[in-house]
Amino acid sequence: MKKLLLIGAMVCTLGIFSACTQSKYTAADVSVEKFMRHEWISFHVDKYWVEGTNKELSSIGYDIVIHNVDDSTQVIANICSDGECNLLTPQWAKYVCLRDFDVAFYRNMTDGLESQWYDNIACNVLQCGIDFFSMYYPTYNEWCMVTLPEKSTRYKLMADGSLRVKATVTQKHCYADHCEMRDDPLTLFYDREKEMFVAADDIEHGNGYRYEIRDVRFDSRQALIDSVFNLDASWYSHYDRFDGEQFIQSRIVTRNTEMNDTVLDFPIVNVRSGDTVTLRQLQGTTLLHYAYLGKDISGDDFIAPDAYAPQIQNIIMVFPNSNNAELMRSLVDSLGLADNVYYAKGLTKEISINFNRAILIGPEHKTIAVCPAGTDFDKWIREALKKK
Repeated sequence: MKKLLLIGAMVCTLGIFSACTQSKYTAADVSVEKFMRHEWISFHVDKYWVEGTNKELSSIGYDIVIHNVDDSTQVIANICSDGECNLLTPQWAKYVCLRDFDVAFYRNMTDGLESQWYDNIACNVLQCGIDFFSMYYPTYNEWCMVTLPEKSTRYKLMADGSLRVKATVTQKHCYADHCEMRDDPLTLFYDREKEMFVAADDIEHGNGYRYEIRDVRFDSRQALIDSVFNLDASWYSHYDRFDGEQFIQSRIVTRNTEMNDTVLDFPIVNVRSGDTVTLRQLQGTTLLHYAYLGKDISGDDFIAPDAYAPQIQNIIMVFPNSNNAELMRSLVDSLGLADNVYYAKGLTKEISINFNRAILIGPEHKTIAVCPAGTDFDKWIREALKKK
């Protein structure tokens, strides 16, 4: 019997039997060193909202391409399913928006506006989709770093064979007047066979976001990069172009909610007919309502022209960020919407129709009331109509 026990112990020591499982884990057991040796790495990231036991997949996903040019240089592309495409290098960044018809190129300067716009694209790349996976972009660690725990109790072997790691993420958070680094708890999941982290979440008190990686590839994606980010390609000839100290027009916003001359005379184009009107030309009371252009919009997001008749004569649903008329027309037609949907690219520079969901305008072309984003619209409109 003693001889059998001794043989069993030797087998476990040699790691021959899979049943002899390691009981304690450390940071050394979740290394991505081998994974990061590949020159090209690409994968898809799915984003989920987790609330209690419910896990809902977001309509927006991310295709990430990492090109490890050398030990200190990474080129990273983040191609988002909503049409935004960003390419980041240490020297410059490119932006393409298939939804809004925008392309942009900014250099990483030591100071000035151009460097700010470069940082904006860097944020798009590193803090959307791969913001919890900073171990895959170590050369940009000024944006985000993950600290792995020292205690083995923070590592747990899961039923599927992955390792759960309770770590800390330090991320750059930028506000109107400053940026700061902030520590937050982070849960990582490490696939021991693939030798990579495949999932991460910031779920606290039952709610939070979870990111999951799939479709990992190691072949060259240069053809994809050259196709998407060749800003001189003929298929981008009708796009709005920005560089240097020019920022992307569709992303410039204002807090103004007053009906000045610029706002009243701003051309708004009917999505179906192509006819152009202005707010000044409209007679009676007008409701100007923001319309989101994305994959997950539905008919419930739009208001019919006669929804508040006879108190409101004009209900204008406006896409303020794009002039991609073909895309908007196909969405309007597929949802069976009425003819009160318009687009007015650049309107967000003049009137706050993004921070605010809707603006009620009186017959004298003056602002009556403003509905902030996140407000109960039905309650707001009832109160606003009392002010007429």
